[in-house]
Amino acid sequence: MISPDPDITGPLDRLEERGLALRSRESKDRPTLFTRITEDGLAILEKLDKPVQEFHRKRLAHLNRNRIRSLIQWLEAARSRV
Repeated sequence: MISPDPDITGPLDRLEERGLALRSRESKDRPTLFTRITEDGLAILEKLDKPVQEFHRKRLAHLNRNRIRSLIQWLEAARSRV
């Protein structure tokens, strides 16, 4: 069977092996699986905040405020279709 949906199992396995995420079944609904980020995972994300912001700042430095606002509107419109 061919599925267009991306498989998240592998990445979640790796995150869980590294102690960055936890998976659990918290209901009687067997297919439902909950995933949570751990404190270690949150610590890594916190360290990434500034480098990611700086990357975006550099990549978008050539755009003025009006173009940035337009970009945000386009991205929000694209995201709302999901």
